Amino acid sequence: MNQKKLPKTSKYITPTYTSLHIVSTSDTIRFKLHESMYNDIKAFNTFCVGGKEYITFHDKRSNTLNTYDLLERSLVKRTDLKKNFDPKSLAKSSALMLSRDSIILYNYEAIYLLNSNADIIQTINISKLPFKLSPKINMKCMPFIKDNILYFGLQSTETLTHKKSERKNLPLVCAINMLNNKTTFYYQYPDIYKLKNWGYYFSNYSYCINEKKNLVFSFPADSSIYETNLETFNIEYTGRSYLDKGITGKGTPNFSSITNDFNSFSQQQSYGQIYFNAASGYYLRIFRDIDAGPDSQRKKSIVILDKNLKVIGESTIEDQTYLNSAFINSRGDLYTRIVNKDEYNLNFLRLKIIP
Repeated sequence: MNQKKLPKTSKYITPTYTSLHIVSTSDTIRFKLHESMYNDIKAFNTFCVGGKEYITFHDKRSNTLNTYDLLERSLVKRTDLKKNFDPKSLAKSSALMLSRDSIILYNYEAIYLLNSNADIIQTINISKLPFKLSPKINMKCMPFIKDNILYFGLQSTETLTHKKSERKNLPLVCAINMLNNKTTFYYQYPDIYKLKNWGYYFSNYSYCINEKKNLVFSFPADSSIYETNLETFNIEYTGRSYLDKGITGKGTPNFSSITNDFNSFSQQQSYGQIYFNAASGYYLRIFRDIDAGPDSQRKKSIVILDKNLKVIGESTIEDQTYLNSAFINSRGDLYTRIVNKDEYNLNFLRLKIIP
């Protein structure tokens, strides 16, 4: 296995939690569902073409990609993924629109690059992935192409059963040269993940890509965040929530099923997705507190970091928001999804950063 390993350096910057805050506004935007579209969104992402912004939703039930003009909220393109794929092969697929005429789709058999009409442009073999790893192509780990090399995250299909010796070597990023299929593996879990098996949910990391094209990782069980260019440096920063009572000290009990794993995860605090706001230079990291009871959602907060990855604020967020389903537009406005049971619209609430 061709895997590059990086030495880690640490940079501690004293956090200040009161410089900035995030508040909900009364600004709600709605995307009207197509008559053949369902409110069962697998993934979505935004992109720009010629100064115009678009947002594309992968509708799981209809197996379509639905692209809207972000400013007008109007549906401008509907791509039927069933054109060249059997519906059964799309049952667990994940698809994202990289640009107006470039789609990436993964269906547990291969990675496909498609045009906006769902024609297959290239098929990428993933048989060389070690440790029964599979591509992690979703909103938490956006794939990207650089110099004809496709980069994407990796996840384990056997997270609950990996041996300690295997956990130490699990790569988190795969790079496949689209011209010659040369495959290189990058990055690994932080040290606390190598000491014991944290299970699937605590291993469900995310990364964002900053203005320097570096990756910034967030891990559910780790208060630190990590910036890396995958080649020459890996820097650890504190990204700790003031609500964090010590996740790493609790660990995960023995479990034999994904249900037990989820129950253990939901009873503990954890960190969620990390976003980069290119307009402001801020990073936003989600934190979830312990369940308050059977009828309530987990208390959530957003940790705010500046362009130097210093914590400069944190705010708790109301329950109606779904912070793992959010996007930031080119002006730097943060929108998070709300009211998931609406049968006719996809609804997003704007959150605002204030002093």
